[in-house]
Amino acid sequence: MVESNLDITNGLGHIVVCPNMSADWQTTKRFLWGISVLSLCIAMVFTMAGFWVILPFAGLEILFLVSFMSWVSHQCHRKQVIHFHDNHICVEKGHHAPKDTWESELFWTRLVIQKPPYRGHPHTLLLRSKQQQVEIGEFLNEEDKKKLIKELRSVISVVNRKIY
Repeated sequence: MVESNLDITNGLGHIVVCPNMSADWQTTKRFLWGISVLSLCIAMVFTMAGFWVILPFAGLEILFLVSFMSWVSHQCHRKQVIHFHDNHICVEKGHHAPKDTWESELFWTRLVIQKPPYRGHPHTLLLRSKQQQVEIGEFLNEEDKKKLIKELRSVISVVNRKIY
């Protein structure tokens, strides 16, 4: 998802980039409860029939599912904020608060669009300045990357490169 608040005439504003989230944590918890109850009911029926070995595997299945779904939910809360101010660009990355920051002068910054090595894979977007670079929007789908490119083109020069 790409949300922009840019004032191109002044070169001020920001772009917020975050992954598309299909379900919030409350919906995910309801799904996990439903699957857990169903799995335990089936395991209990098999246990009463004498196949008690099914019960520990049902518990492991639930444990793996909860672990995986909580990891996916945590990854969906990633966020990148690209700030434009005073002829500078600043990219902040993090989950709930900025953990990594990349800053450069806007004049020296270029948007590099790398073509994917394989058909069907998404493009890679890099902000490059002098000796440093940062990847942006790595979790976006192709449609959202096109929207981000359109927003950034109004502010940053674009360099297309095909890197193998």
